[in-house]
Amino acid sequence: MDRIHIERGQTVFSPGSNAFGPLKFQPDGTFQISIFEDLHFGESAWDSWGPQQDINSVKVINQLLNTESPDLVVLNGDLITGENGFLENATVYIDQIVTPLVQRGLTWASTYGNHDHQFNLSAEAILARERLWPNSRTNQMVFDVDAGVSNYYLPVYSDNCPDEYACVPELLLWFFDSKGGFRFQQKNATGSLIGLPNWVDNTVTKWWQDTNQELVLKYQKIIPSLAFVHIPTYASYAIQAAGVDPYTEPGINDDYPLAPQAQGWCPDGRDDGTW
Repeated sequence: MDRIHIERGQTVFSPGSNAFGPLKFQPDGTFQISIFEDLHFGESAWDSWGPQQDINSVKVINQLLNTESPDLVVLNGDLITGENGFLENATVYIDQIVTPLVQRGLTWASTYGNHDHQFNLSAEAILARERLWPNSRTNQMVFDVDAGVSNYYLPVYSDNCPDEYACVPELLLWFFDSKGGFRFQQKNATGSLIGLPNWVDNTVTKWWQDTNQELVLKYQKIIPSLAFVHIPTYASYAIQAAGVDPYTEPGINDDYPLAPQAQGWCPDGRDDGTW
């Protein structure tokens, strides 16, 4: 598996490198993505309903994957309820989440959410656990201290592309870490947890702008893109107001109005609008 080694001793997997090969469209021109979000594994693990909830979630994943044939599965944040997890083993829930995917030989990519960033659980640890599985395409391409972890992109090529390094991507999939929650194993002078800003960091925005421009120059075209992020942007209000459509945005719309990035955030994590 190809790796790009960068300064500061970090390892980044190149966008196309994976044991499953590059992502490609089907011969009929389709590329199907199945999205699972807010799975919240490990919630209230000490009560009977908590583990049962995880079992039920696995059943739902299995049922969906029995009827769908996704080219990529996206785990779009809050994979684990980190505030209910233990420092020693919180990431083991990843194995339970991805088992249905591994059994079917499916590949996936994740973003991380506020419940994945907690005092006893770090997004870095989740990424490390994911990377134990060759099916995972989750990556980290921005290493600023406030950037979060799941900031990266994946190119998707045509079905007849013989070599990803010789082809122009047909689609770019961007993944952003909206953070939130609390800083891993950090407390302030009074012993309180330290809140982690709940928005895509400016360093990530600049990285995306620079990287996208580099890709435009490299391929001499603007490549269509899709973006995935856990906490919705403020602009998503306009999308939500249009309601649920069975084709363009199917499903429930119960979190109304939605809670966008940065809403009510405080450094002490109270999320009550005070500083």
